[in-house]
Amino acid sequence: MEIIRSVETMKNQCHDLMKREALITSLNFPIELIGIETAREDNGLAKSSRNVHLSNEERKEAVWIYKALMKGQQLSS
Repeated sequence: MEIIRSVETMKNQCHDLMKREALITSLNFPIELIGIETAREDNGLAKSSRNVHLSNEERKEAVWIYKALMKGQQLSS
């Protein structure tokens, strides 16, 4: 289940970013973290050095996960 591992990795990366922001703030470092949009292919899949290794079937699954996340975001707004 490569996709489940990918979602878990994404969750961990978000958590790590939040920890870094808290550390920067608590230590008063003169650093500003700036988030940017993810570069995406026409189908919504992120342009990533890891995504180039996905099989056709894994790419289809990954696109589906992205679309489901966007639909969830839309419904919660």
